[in-house]
Amino acid sequence: MLAYVDSTMLLPKEITYEQAAPVFCAGYTVYSGLRHADPKPHEKIAILGIGGLGHLGLQYSKACGFETIAITHSKDKEDLCYKMGADLVVKNAEELKNNGGADVILATSNSSQAASEAISGLRPDGRMMIIGFENKPIQVPPMILMTRAKIMGSQQNSREYLYEALDYVAKGKVKVITETYSLDDIGQAYDRVAAGKVRFRAVIKN
Repeated sequence: MLAYVDSTMLLPKEITYEQAAPVFCAGYTVYSGLRHADPKPHEKIAILGIGGLGHLGLQYSKACGFETIAITHSKDKEDLCYKMGADLVVKNAEELKNNGGADVILATSNSSQAASEAISGLRPDGRMMIIGFENKPIQVPPMILMTRAKIMGSQQNSREYLYEALDYVAKGKVKVITETYSLDDIGQAYDRVAAGKVRFRAVIKN
């Protein structure tokens, strides 16, 4: 098919199409949020919500060398978080705060309430990146006046971030967890995605 050159990206030879496809959306999005937060080498990163975006955010943060904390209330995801490189898994912002807090929180959950509650887990000068969302307002606590916290939105930013996101996957430092379906089974894949049963990305292979 014909396409604009600036709408394409050359794939590294080491990456499969099944791994590359989710990176162009989920991987690119969450890695852009991490880069836009501009974390320093000594800072701690927390990932709120370990789903299609969050499981990649956790791995990208760890691949970049940051101390990484997963925030999830799903007990069945705890072992998986550690396998993907998490240094610590906590249930909520209170536990995050009790463990020293985070300099950057990547809010990949689609829960505005979870994002609102997580703000209290930010350290002084901390940044929360809103990456996943629902059509409800986020409640900002007064404590950000004292901590100089920032709340920022992020989607897909510089094209260089997509190149870097693909490169980490090609080098085996990040792995997209997918369920692969044939084109004949696209209806089944759609139903599973709509029901929230896919862990973590569905890929259609022709």
